[in-house]
Amino acid sequence: MLCAGRAGLAAPHAGAHQPGARLADGRRHVAVDRHLPAAGPRVHVHAHRAGRLLRSRARRPRAPDRGSRRARRLTLRRPRPGGARVSRSAADRIRAACITVLGSGYAPIAPGSCGSLAALLIFAFCYGAARAAGLPGYCIDAALTVPGVLVASGLSVLWGAWALQRYNSPDPKPFVLDEFAGQWLALLWLPPAAATGLWGFACVSAGQSVLFRIFDVLKPPPGRALERLPAGWGVLCDDLLAGLYANVVGQLLWRRTPLPVWLGLE
Repeated sequence: MLCAGRAGLAAPHAGAHQPGARLADGRRHVAVDRHLPAAGPRVHVHAHRAGRLLRSRARRPRAPDRGSRRARRLTLRRPRPGGARVSRSAADRIRAACITVLGSGYAPIAPGSCGSLAALLIFAFCYGAARAAGLPGYCIDAALTVPGVLVASGLSVLWGAWALQRYNSPDPKPFVLDEFAGQWLALLWLPPAAATGLWGFACVSAGQSVLFRIFDVLKPPPGRALERLPAGWGVLCDDLLAGLYANVVGQLLWRRTPLPVWLGLE
């Protein structure tokens, strides 16, 4: 009888509900253990959902705080021409200001000509200040023009590799410090016509600037070969050669031809 009782307990009742079984209404009902409290299944479901939500939040990458200083700094970084990212360090900003001649190399049209014009304006300001101080021409060359050419040339070579990597180009357009060196070399040892006044200096300096740009574009020999020199030497030497050509031709024009007389400088 004991075995029969156990068998009767184990066997389901004919009319009892089986988990997953369809009833007469055709719907599937979920069986709930009657021995557990009524809130048991609900608490279990809520705990399961809460754990899944916490795990999903842990896997989700955390977005940077938009109000933090680092987030604002990353937002302000924008690419420049050539695909290079702008550096926020003070040293790189000083280098960029020097190699672009105070930003003239970023001109959208003819950055080389804009760099030469900026170099000419800087030279005109320094030359006028030296003349106002009473310095003769040879002192201006020794104290201003020659050191300017040497410093610009040295910085072009020193920062040439950095500029090539920054702007991702063998001859980057914004790099116009070499134009500065070549332009000042073309203005070395100005003829006497430049000392006759403002008109004389304007005619001579503008003529030398035009000659420099002509030779920089034409690149007479060995300009093309100098461009293939490594690092910053190739960027610099062709402009120094153009400045040398412009200086020699300008000396002949201003000293051996009647050009100063035609312009009313003599």
